[in-house]
Amino acid sequence: MMKNFLFLAFLMFATQSFSQTPFDTTGLTKVFVVAVFDGDGCRAMMPDSTIRKIRFASIDAPERANNLWCSKNQPYSEQSRDSLRSLILNKWIWLDTVPFRVVKYSYDRQIADVYLLDGTFLQEVCAAKGWAWALSLTGRTNPDLTIRINLAAKFASDNKLGFRGLSGRKYTPAYWRVKYKRG
Repeated sequence: MMKNFLFLAFLMFATQSFSQTPFDTTGLTKVFVVAVFDGDGCRAMMPDSTIRKIRFASIDAPERANNLWCSKNQPYSEQSRDSLRSLILNKWIWLDTVPFRVVKYSYDRQIADVYLLDGTFLQEVCAAKGWAWALSLTGRTNPDLTIRINLAAKFASDNKLGFRGLSGRKYTPAYWRVKYKRG
C-alpha cells in the first residue's frame, strides 16, 4: 500500500515538474539537437524540420582539426566537444537567436544564446567548466549574459577547471586558427 502511494506521489510530482516550463520562453525557439561538432556549436532540427548549424554566442571553444581552416586539434578540444555532447546531444534546447548576418563571421550559422529546458544558460555552463573561452563581443547577446559568461570563465580560471587546468601556454582558439591555418 505504501509503495503504491509513493509511486503515485512520484508520478504526480514528475508530471507536474515536466509539464511546467520554469522560465519565460517567450520569443525563444525550441529545437532538437542532432549533432555536436565542437564545444561551441551544434546542428539542430528547427520547428520546420530543417537542420541548421547553431553557433553559441559569446564563447569560443578549443579548435578541432577540420577541412575548413584548422590543421591540428587544440588541446582539450575533444574533451570540450564530448562534455557538451553529454549535456545536449539528442535533447531539446531553447534558442534565443541573433538575426542572420548581424554578427560578422557567422559562416551561415545561426548565432544564439542557448538554454537547457530547465532554463540553465548553456554558455555560462561551458565557460564555468572550462570548456570554452568567454568572448567580449558587443552586439551578440544581452550585455548581462556576457557579464555572466565572463564571471563564469573567471571561476574556471581561478579553479583551474577544464582547459584552464592544463599546463603550458593556453592559446585562444582565434590564435590557434591562425597558427594552424589549413594551407
